[in-house]
Amino acid sequence: MGLGHIFRQCSLLNMLNIKNINFNLVIPVSFKSDKSRYDLITDRINENYILSGKDAVDKMHCTKNNIIIIDNYKFEYVYNKFREKSNLPNIKYIRIDDIAYRKMSNNPHTTIIPNLVSKGQEKIIKQFIDNNYQIKYGREYIINEPKMVISENERLDILNLRKNRIQNKKTELNLMISFGGTITNKICALEAERLTALIKLLKSNFSEIKINVIGDYGASIANKANIKYNYINWLQPLDLINLYKKSDLYIGSIGYSMWERVVQLLPSIVMPISQNQKEYLQVGIDLNIHKDISIINENIIEDIDNMIDSCFSQKTAISGYNNVFKSLYEK
Repeated sequence: MGLGHIFRQCSLLNMLNIKNINFNLVIPVSFKSDKSRYDLITDRINENYILSGKDAVDKMHCTKNNIIIIDNYKFEYVYNKFREKSNLPNIKYIRIDDIAYRKMSNNPHTTIIPNLVSKGQEKIIKQFIDNNYQIKYGREYIINEPKMVISENERLDILNLRKNRIQNKKTELNLMISFGGTITNKICALEAERLTALIKLLKSNFSEIKINVIGDYGASIANKANIKYNYINWLQPLDLINLYKKSDLYIGSIGYSMWERVVQLLPSIVMPISQNQKEYLQVGIDLNIHKDISIINENIIEDIDNMIDSCFSQKTAISGYNNVFKSLYEK
């Protein structure tokens, strides 16, 4: 399970806290023993709310009206573990997933896909719906960190700033490069080759380029592409909002953070590195909030400018908490 799942749950739980709803975050034992990852989690959520699996089951026996939210690809395994250990009736299970076609469970539950889905996925979703579970999906269920959500006036200020900087080729361009927070030793030659070509194209349009690279995988690709950059460690508390605001363009993998970038009006040029990211890719292309790096050409400035406008138009994608809350308590 990658850090994106944990961060998404932290965002949801922080909003539950604002609404005075009691909750706990259950994390794998391996995360608790990994100080770097654990510090990232406690930077986002109070440590008092964090439990391991056994502690969570013990607490469930002392609590009424339990709702279990599972944001894990191994839903069936986690579901059965809770059923086996707790043996409690009247527990509502909520499954949060990235994509529509993952094998669905026959156990009664509600699936929330906090993302827009492509037309192809929508057809698949409708095939799965039966009396055992419900499926909720779309921009109305997007979960962003509460502090990421900004006012309309702030969005207008960012819109004007971004468009002015992109349209003025004499200014420096600030790039943010990231391929996720899960460390991997895999270095893809194709990604490095495309990144090299993109940086070369950008250098022909701007007087100076400053690059921040987040995480070891991003650094590996940047090294292979032979570009100079400032390295930022994922496994340290990170002021993402400030980094988004300072950046003019994001390059990297897609992931759920695409909706954070939409809120911050940060245009993106992306490379999918997993199956669920390929689905995210199509959703973002349909909305014109990001571009596939494989089709970037000499019209890049116009493309970036148009993406900024498209991000600004996605006002309904700012927060879907209220709809998620309704799903928690629906019969």
